[in-house]
Amino acid sequence: MRKTKMNFSHGTHAEHERKIELVKRVRQKLGLPIAIMLDTKGPEYRIGTFASGKVEVKTEDSFTFTTQDVAGDETKVSVNYKNLHKDLKPGNTVTVNNGIVRFEVESIEGTEIHCKCLAGGTLSDRKSMSFPNKVMSGPYISQQDRSDILFGIAHGVDYVAASFVSTKQDVLDIRKLLDENGEEASFVHVLTFVYEGQKYVALEPAEQQDDEEAEVVLLKVDTKDGQDYYNTIDNEILLNEVFNEFLDIVEEMEGEDEEE
Repeated sequence: MRKTKMNFSHGTHAEHERKIELVKRVRQKLGLPIAIMLDTKGPEYRIGTFASGKVEVKTEDSFTFTTQDVAGDETKVSVNYKNLHKDLKPGNTVTVNNGIVRFEVESIEGTEIHCKCLAGGTLSDRKSMSFPNKVMSGPYISQQDRSDILFGIAHGVDYVAASFVSTKQDVLDIRKLLDENGEEASFVHVLTFVYEGQKYVALEPAEQQDDEEAEVVLLKVDTKDGQDYYNTIDNEILLNEVFNEFLDIVEEMEGEDEEE
C-alpha cells in the first residue's frame, strides 16, 4: 500500500474529510508514509445513452458522435457537450471510457462528427470522453474541481490526480491553482495520464513552470518530507498491519461520533 486515492467524483467533502483523517491517524500510528491522492472528477465530456445500454465497436468501424439527442446504437451516439462539432476537426483523436476505445475524426457535417475507430471495445451509457492534445473551448478546471482541489489543499493531500487531461496546459492550470494557494500547496504533485504515441504515460510538467517550453515528462516522485511514497509498504506483513490498523481506527472514530 503506497497511497490512498480519494475519488471526488463521488461523496461529499464531509465524507472525504473523514477518510483523510483516518489515513492520517493510521500513518501517524504506524510511522509509515502513506500518501493521500485526490482524484478529480474532471471536465464533464460524456457520451449519451444507447437503446440497448451498451454496444460493441470494432477497430476500423465507422462511428458518429452527434450533439443531437438520439438513441445510440452501433453506429452513433449523442454527446453532452453541445459545441463539440465546433471544437474538433479532421485528424483529432477522441477517446471514450477512460481511453479504452479510441477514434480519429474523419469529417464533420453540421453537428455530426464522423470518425473511424482506431481501438475497439465496449461503449455503454454516459461514459467519459477526452481529446488528447486538443485544447477545448470550455475551461478544463470546473467549479467542482476547483472547490475539491482547494479542499484538498486545506486537508493536506499529497497528490492531485487530474482526470481526462488533453494537453500540457490542463496540468499547468492545476499547478497554477496549487501554487497560488499557499506554500504547503506548492509541495502537492499533479499526476495524470496522457496518450503519447501508442500508449498512455504518467506525466507532470517538467521541473518548474517558469519554463513554458518544457516538455511534459514523467513525474519525479519526491514529497515534502523527503519520503519516496512509491518504495514503501510493499511486504505482506506490513500490508496486513496497515489494514488491521485501519479497522481499529474506524472503530475508534465511530466511538467518537457516538460520544458527540
